[in-house]
Amino acid sequence: MKNIDIKSVMIGVLGTLLVFVTIGATGNQQSFGDITVNSIKIVDDGTGGFMSTYNSEGEMTSYLGTDADGNGVIGVHASDGIETARIGSDENQDGVIQLNDRYGNTQWSQSGEKLDSK
Repeated sequence: MKNIDIKSVMIGVLGTLLVFVTIGATGNQQSFGDITVNSIKIVDDGTGGFMSTYNSEGEMTSYLGTDADGNGVIGVHASDGIETARIGSDENQDGVIQLNDRYGNTQWSQSGEKLDSK
């Protein structure tokens, strides 16, 4: 019969504990509670920097960030996730305000582009 080396057993137990602690430390945090800060800087990692909020059903309710063209945008979404209002910039770099119906179809839009007066 073989003798059990106590050092090997301890190394095995400590190694196992280290794996469990590491898995727990890198697990997905569901909630951080309230966070109070003076400033938050969100940077673009190539996919656009943004901040969004979600309701209890997992649907996006607001978006603050960068659109596909690299312009800043604020979007407000209904409880089903459909965008109902948007403030941002258009392809000409002019400001735009847009209101959509409950289906996401644009019903009213106004550009900040200065029109030439005649």
